Amino acid sequence: MRSFVAQARRTLGDARVEAAIVAERVFLSLALRGLNPFLSDAEQRSRNVSSGLTASERPNAFLPDTTPPLLAVEGLIGKDLHPQ
Repeated sequence: MRSFVAQARRTLGDARVEAAIVAERVFLSLALRGLNPFLSDAEQRSRNVSSGLTASERPNAFLPDTTPPLLAVEGLIGKDLHPQ
């Protein structure tokens, strides 16, 4: 994920990538830990609930492909960074 973001910065510019990341930062912070200091308390709680560690503690954990972290990556790659 970090190499993807670095390449996107080189190709699309910092401002566009930053705007895309901000829109999805709660769940992208699961993969990009440098975003953690910028999360509010409410965003941290949301992130913690969606983490793999929390999910693995649940009985019969099932992660459909509509989980927030997957939607965040889809949002970053699909709509936020897609050429207009």
